[in-house]
Parts: sequence; C-alpha cells; structure tokens
Amino acid sequence: MAQAKPKRIRTQRLELKTIPREDAPKVVGILTHEEVGKTYMVPQNPTEEVKKRLSESFCRLSAADDRFVYGIYREDILVGLMNDVEIRDGAIELGYAFHPENWNQGYATEALQAAIDTLHRMGYHTVRTGAFPENLASIRVMEKAGMTRLIETEDVEYRGEIRRCVLFEKKA
Repeated sequence: MAQAKPKRIRTQRLELKTIPREDAPKVVGILTHEEVGKTYMVPQNPTEEVKKRLSESFCRLSAADDRFVYGIYREDILVGLMNDVEIRDGAIELGYAFHPENWNQGYATEALQAAIDTLHRMGYHTVRTGAFPENLASIRVMEKAGMTRLIETEDVEYRGEIRRCVLFEKKA
C-alpha cells in the first residue's frame, strides 16, 4: 500500500467513514437482516454475543489504518458497510452490504466506484469483488462500477453448502 487509508471518502451523496460505537446496533441490523444474509456471508441466527462481536469488530476495524473497512453513510445515517476480505500482493478483495431499505438507490455503485478509485490511488493495482451468481443486483453494481467479470470462479462454503462465487475485478 503506497498511501495511508483516508479517514473519510466523500461521494456526491455518501460518506464512507469510521463507524462510531453508537452505530453498533445499526451494524447488527444490516448484518442480521434475512435478505442480506442470503448474499453477504454472515452467521445464520447469531446469538446476542455473536452479534455484539460482529458489530464491535466492524467498528474497531473501521478505525484501523491498515484495514479498508468503512461505514457507508447518507446524511449521517448508516446505510451500508464495506470491508476488505483479502489483501495480497497489491490486490484487495472487497465485500459490501446495504440494509434492504437502501437497495435500488444507486448507493452500492456510488460507494464501490469511490472505493475502487481510492484504492487505486493508495497503490493497489487490482480491486476484486465477488457475488453468488443469483445475486444479479450485486453483479449489476460491479458492472456499473466498471469492473470486469473474470472467467475464474471460486467455491466457498456458506451455511453448510458449497456455493459458487463469480468474481469481478478492476485494474488500475
């Protein structure tokens, strides 16, 4: 990584920034929503302790300089989350999730485009994302963000079954 992670990333309508502890319940609301759990890899039926650990982890990692983890805010309201999944050899893989009440408003595309631009400026040569093939909305987001679908796929275990992931990337 050539440059440090910015504290905030601003777009036309959004701000990607550190998640304050008081937003931990909103983090839980996004991560435990049934619809989000179909496509974003989170524990199924988490206990209160697991929910607490998840939200604390997102808040802590969003403040860390060596992790690309942000809350995505619209007018100071948490609407989504973005996180690094893997960082290796100048490449970074991202995941993102939005509460369903914020779907279909262009927020995911706007946030992903800003993240890609920021990561390229920081020195990452490749930004990757992935989705289950049936997650057509996320696939459209990646395409709108200028990412290219790879021939390569990845099999992951999720909720007791092996699921195929389609991969996208954008090079600097």
